[in-house]
Amino acid sequence: MRQSKSRVIIRFIVIASLSVWISPVRTNAQRVGTCLRSLGEAYLDINNVRARIVNTGGLFYRGEPWVYEVPRFSNKHSVFAGGLWIAGQINGQLRIAAARYSNNEFWAGPLDDDGNPPRDCTIYDRLYNVRKTDIIDYETTGQATNDLRAWPTGLGAPTVDSNGELVDLSDLPFSTRVSRTIKLEAGERPLVIGEQSIWWIMNDRGNEHRTTKVDAIGIEVHTMALGASTTIDAVHNTTYYRYRIINRNNRPLENAYLGLFLDPDLGELFDDYMGSDSLLSLGFVYNADNDDEGDQGYGTAPPAVGVQFIETPHAENDGIDNNWDGRIDEAGENLGLSYFNDMDPYFGAEDPLPLTAKDYYRPLSGVRRNGQPFTLGGDGKDPKNRPIRYLYPGDPTTAEFWSEVNIDGQGAANQGGDRRFLMSTGPFRLEPGEETELVFSVVWARGKDHLDSVTELKTAVEMARTAYENGFINLPSGEAPDEIVSLVSPSDGVIQQPTDHTFYWDELSNAPAYELELITPDTLLHTISLTGSAIIERIGANEIIGWRVRVLNTFGSGPWSATRWFSTGENSFDSAEPFTQIIAVQNNSGPLNPPDLATLILPEDDLPRITCPDNPSAACSSPTHNYQQSTTSSVWLLQASEAKRFGPLSDGSSFLARVTRNGENLKAIGRDDYEIRFTRSGGKALRLFDDQTIMAVPFELWNIGEKTPDDTSDDVRLIPAICEEACSAGTLSGRFDFGGDHELFGDSVHRPSDWIFWYEPAVISPGDKGYQSFFQENSPLGREIFANMILIQVPKEWPFDLDQPEVGTVFRIVTGDRIVPVLASPADYGKALLDGTSFYWSGPKNDRFRLQVSVWPDFHTTVLDTSDVTSGFEFINQRTNTYFWRVESTLNGWSDTWRFRLVSDQVSVEATRRFAPVILYDNFPNPFSQNTSFSYFTPIATDIRLEIFDLLGRSVTRLVDETVSPGRHEVQFDPGGLSSGVYFYSLSTSEGMATKKMILVR
Repeated sequence: MRQSKSRVIIRFIVIASLSVWISPVRTNAQRVGTCLRSLGEAYLDINNVRARIVNTGGLFYRGEPWVYEVPRFSNKHSVFAGGLWIAGQINGQLRIAAARYSNNEFWAGPLDDDGNPPRDCTIYDRLYNVRKTDIIDYETTGQATNDLRAWPTGLGAPTVDSNGELVDLSDLPFSTRVSRTIKLEAGERPLVIGEQSIWWIMNDRGNEHRTTKVDAIGIEVHTMALGASTTIDAVHNTTYYRYRIINRNNRPLENAYLGLFLDPDLGELFDDYMGSDSLLSLGFVYNADNDDEGDQGYGTAPPAVGVQFIETPHAENDGIDNNWDGRIDEAGENLGLSYFNDMDPYFGAEDPLPLTAKDYYRPLSGVRRNGQPFTLGGDGKDPKNRPIRYLYPGDPTTAEFWSEVNIDGQGAANQGGDRRFLMSTGPFRLEPGEETELVFSVVWARGKDHLDSVTELKTAVEMARTAYENGFINLPSGEAPDEIVSLVSPSDGVIQQPTDHTFYWDELSNAPAYELELITPDTLLHTISLTGSAIIERIGANEIIGWRVRVLNTFGSGPWSATRWFSTGENSFDSAEPFTQIIAVQNNSGPLNPPDLATLILPEDDLPRITCPDNPSAACSSPTHNYQQSTTSSVWLLQASEAKRFGPLSDGSSFLARVTRNGENLKAIGRDDYEIRFTRSGGKALRLFDDQTIMAVPFELWNIGEKTPDDTSDDVRLIPAICEEACSAGTLSGRFDFGGDHELFGDSVHRPSDWIFWYEPAVISPGDKGYQSFFQENSPLGREIFANMILIQVPKEWPFDLDQPEVGTVFRIVTGDRIVPVLASPADYGKALLDGTSFYWSGPKNDRFRLQVSVWPDFHTTVLDTSDVTSGFEFINQRTNTYFWRVESTLNGWSDTWRFRLVSDQVSVEATRRFAPVILYDNFPNPFSQNTSFSYFTPIATDIRLEIFDLLGRSVTRLVDETVSPGRHEVQFDPGGLSSGVYFYSLSTSEGMATKKMILVR
């Protein structure tokens, strides 16, 4: 519902009148803070522009990506970076606050009544992004967005009450208003100018000014970025910015200037021209020819982009007609655009980098950095020519002198390049507690060719300014989409999805873009607009995620699709181990409580743990190593021949791989438990790998059933097979003994036994019937259970007092719980893609799987039947049909059966890639001459290495090499005796590496 014209005009006039307000400032001592660089950001994207907004004093850039995309959804950008510059004198001393790329001297948050910054600026490191539709939604549904509900009225965010009057809390003490947010229930509403307003607050006293190397001014800046959506292209392609600047110093700021530094990069950056129009308070950039080449270029008939000053500080009685209206020093006269200067490092500047405070102040006040004026013609430096306030004021569309298409009056043109400029307004005076305002617009226009785009731009500038001054009233609106998106994958309710899952939905005709929203049950997680692929940074494992999609165009958004829910997981098969414990449960004196460790692998981190006696459902944190398996000092431990570690199964030299024959025996092992029992009578064994004869062994092998150790009724005696000479084991042929050495230890002290292989009898029944039948030669040998197993004798005291484990010793191998595979995706009764369906499930860590897909629920025929696969197998089929799928675990059997339906391949908008858990920010300052600081953020505890290299790749220093806790970290770097030049700093983690460049200037 649109508001009445009168109400909107009243609100707009109220907020505009703030420029005459003066607040009291106390004269207590003022300090500089220790704030970290601001990280908050938002996107202004209500019309045909998508602009990245940061709260550093800069615009559009804080490291990649820089974003000033216009037309929206085109992936073409017109501005690389911008920055606010404020300068003046306090007690005759130069004070400056400037933002230029990553060298920013503004910090998040307000200044208090004494002009001091917050102790911690991070609590204010936020931008508040509210649209008029958010307010309408709240009034309709009662549901408020996070930014709407948290709108910081007490900090000065413009707010109106239920009568449309401004809520002004500036007279209240800072301590009573600092935490005061909007009172929506009382009828208060944010004053949204246009259709989207992003508000944030900054100060220049949050930390030292390491770039300009002068003291802070003591200013507080209230900033608003705004835009409106309309069928009028001039407004639809424009964004607006209001800087409300308050002097919180207890001294006046004199001879002051405000400036906007801009690095446009109009598409391809190396073929630009620039110009100015003082009557329009306009600086602009256009293409040097009619073809903007390259992947980033706009192609033929490239556009033009410009910045227009709309509101500036008021002129003092300077005797100048500053606003070109034919009147001098009238009430409320604005200074307008005072100077337009070249800041291009490739053309017309003595030095590519401002290095001193004067390097910033002089261009603001209209002269070159060497103090000489800019002059008319050529490169603007000839002292014989007359001084000029505005560079390239000639009209390029008519090749008028002095423009970049005619620099000498004879038609000579400059070579196109990377242009950068500074627009400034001043001088003015700002008393303690007084405020002033800078309002400007960034306007974009495209004509029939590169020069006609300048003509269109100047027309658009006037229309965009008029729309702002009229409060954006009665602008014709375009039509937002009304189609509802149909979601495809991941299906509703699926589990264990990978964190790098791809989202798919039905692609609608003529839809320029989509908005994907991810939520948790408690909060909004992420919203991203996209036309193709995009990175979603905040999806973690073991979370429940909801997702929905809607269509976007430059006039608005369509209705949301239904929300589907899924859970994420690691898909690393962590459900269970094949063996959870290998323990000694009894010795000659009887049962052991607690049991003792009965296997030895180095390193020991992979070992199954002993169950804690006081909590049978838990595992002890470490083995007891008491070695109570024997009443004597002798100790024997289960090992596998040639094994170097316990797992994983994929390691062919691990214990698990050796005793299960690389997993081939897992199905035979199943989930039963097993025991080696050393008895007085012992038993028989087959010398299977030597001469096929029978030998005596001092033990019995038993399958004791699935989790029934105290129930002997289901125990089945197994058949030992021994390998001696064929395995170079033992010392005596035909006798189970210990001797030689073992690769694990490489000595003669830890003596291994002959190799033991476990087999089932062909006749399986409780007791030893099958065992007896085999040795009576009445039945063949059954399946192999375990292979390559040995005992190792470990000296507890020397010499050994026994050459065999004592009678009564029982070693038990305990397997994990039976866990059938848990299906994940495609969901039961869900959709899958015709041109590539990925299957996900979870199961035991060291298991193997078989995947079946069929058009029949009983799987009597299959379209896919493949074994030895892992989660994530891709299945491609060209038939649209209903399919059934299931997964078999080698250890545990079949999963449930799920069904899904294939849909056409007219979908495939990829929306996510693996999230990067660690973020490396640009160092600050950069370039630097003394110290600089590095910041990085990690959401999890992780190993970090932060290192500096020279141009030859040689390591200069390592700043961090440790495990760090979650959160943001900052590290200082003193270059010491390093020489000037380019250096690289690299952040390495288990996820990868990020490298950035910095410049040391001596």
